[in-house]
Amino acid sequence: MDCPPTTQCGNVRVATFAGGQAVSDMTMKSCVVPQQCMVGSFNVGMMKTVINSKCCTEDNCNIGTVEASTGGPNGKECHTCIGSDCSSKLKCEGVEDRCLIAKLDGGGEKMTVKGCASKSICTGQMKDQLGQALGDMTCCEGNLCNGDKSKTRSGTSSGEVNRNSITIMVLSIACFLFLH
Repeated sequence: MDCPPTTQCGNVRVATFAGGQAVSDMTMKSCVVPQQCMVGSFNVGMMKTVINSKCCTEDNCNIGTVEASTGGPNGKECHTCIGSDCSSKLKCEGVEDRCLIAKLDGGGEKMTVKGCASKSICTGQMKDQLGQALGDMTCCEGNLCNGDKSKTRSGTSSGEVNRNSITIMVLSIACFLFLH
């Protein structure tokens, strides 16, 4: 396939893990714009999504497999939410160099999601894309900078709302990368 002048060959992989097990793994090999060539990750404790890519300009250079590496602990910590309690600490991994706070509307129930994220998730077009899908999302750079005071509203299905909202985050990232 010949790529248009403003694009390059790309091999982009988005993998989502829950409890350490892969629950979603998508790969795209195609012509991509530079914004789709990224490495990033976000981790909210119960679920982690890793984005990895290999982009190049030589013919057929996007063959092979891109790892869905999660990386090991990097020394950074952020708060995360378990049920309605957002005071738990989460050890960030790999390229996760920021703490994330997202205020979501999960089926009419407002909730807060906290965790670790990489710079690529927190800035630029990726942040704009996620913001459109999710609403209020901010990131900060210090250890535990996302505070432990925010609570999710308690309800009978807060775990399900959490999973559904995180699924929306994952789908937003996949759409940005694969359909951009």
